Amino acid sequence: SEMRELERDGEGKTVVIIGAGVAGLIAAQYLGRRGFKPIVLEKNDRAGGQLLLAAAPPRKQKLYWAIEDLLQSAVDAGAELHFGVEADEEMIAAYVPYAVIVATGANAVMPKAFEKYAGKTTFTTTQVLTGEAQLDGKRVAIIGSGMTGLETAECLAERGCDLIIVDIAEKIAPGTWFQHVDDALARLKGHAEFLTSHRLESINESGILLQPIKYRGNKAIAVGDTKQIDVDAVVLSLGARPENALYERLKGKYERLFEVGDACKIGRIASASAQAFDVAVNKIK
Repeated sequence: SEMRELERDGEGKTVVIIGAGVAGLIAAQYLGRRGFKPIVLEKNDRAGGQLLLAAAPPRKQKLYWAIEDLLQSAVDAGAELHFGVEADEEMIAAYVPYAVIVATGANAVMPKAFEKYAGKTTFTTTQVLTGEAQLDGKRVAIIGSGMTGLETAECLAERGCDLIIVDIAEKIAPGTWFQHVDDALARLKGHAEFLTSHRLESINESGILLQPIKYRGNKAIAVGDTKQIDVDAVVLSLGARPENALYERLKGKYERLFEVGDACKIGRIASASAQAFDVAVNKIK
């Protein structure tokens, strides 16, 4: 049914889309096909959003093709794209849009407690995967061993880093499909040591302070003394937080305002796509 002839009922009305990640590009494509005028504003200098990060680890370059493809389809459908543009309320208002779609994605979390060292010795996985944090040949602690943590570890291993991967859980990559974990672990052999059942207590000048823990049911109980581990840098892989400040500021200003993709909840590529398709095809009337 998705390939059905879309009704060309857009009458050239402007729809401003903030973010050229997967969700933003899909919304742009389908709105264009309906005869709207989609205008995509992206703060980075290229399209892709979270998918660019997903494509950064070795062997995932095929995802770049997916981005190229989505970008081309949006342009072919008549979307206008502007890169290096930090959209704000005034800029959006200047387009006098018929509808606004916020697809601003998510950012890796940097807890307040560690902000003192942010950008100095402490970085998020996002900063490593975008290349903003250059840590070649360093001894690095990665806090959090989910898929993003492991993929970031692979990136760093390829750059000659010596890694220690710490997780509060009892086993590596809790909740991740075992095959992905096995593949990643095989590639990390010789580059990484793993420390499970350890909680990051604090970050200091020379490294990190860890608290060994034991689980009683679901409760983590501190056991024994804290351990100091000296490292050059710390990379936090503690999940992502939706980037929805702009959406909150736009609320009540537009009759047709939608939020799609990771800006409203941290999800998977497929759910961001389905959501964007639904807004572009069914919700904007």
